[in-house]
Amino acid sequence: SNSSQRPNRLNLDPDCLSFADLNTTCGNEGRLRDYTTVGIEPRFTYNYDAGRLFRGELQTGFRIHWEHQDRLQLIGDRPDSRTGIPAEINIRRNQAYSAFV
Repeated sequence: SNSSQRPNRLNLDPDCLSFADLNTTCGNEGRLRDYTTVGIEPRFTYNYDAGRLFRGELQTGFRIHWEHQDRLQLIGDRPDSRTGIPAEINIRRNQAYSAFV
């Protein structure tokens, strides 16, 4: 693409300032990502009946959620590069817990 994210364009390489960068060595950026999401949500239901006026259902439970994200941004030195210099390395983790009645 002809985007301002081309790595060599950031250095103001004169060969990388127009559509000509598609046929030159202006480089590319790769964003390699891996996501893992896991969760559980058990529910417990209790039906109660204490006569005609007092009957119903009670539902309770809890939720546990985990997330893991690996994100790697690589700057390649050619348009067809498949590896490069790491520009950003992120590892993100989240956990969430909740209960309901």
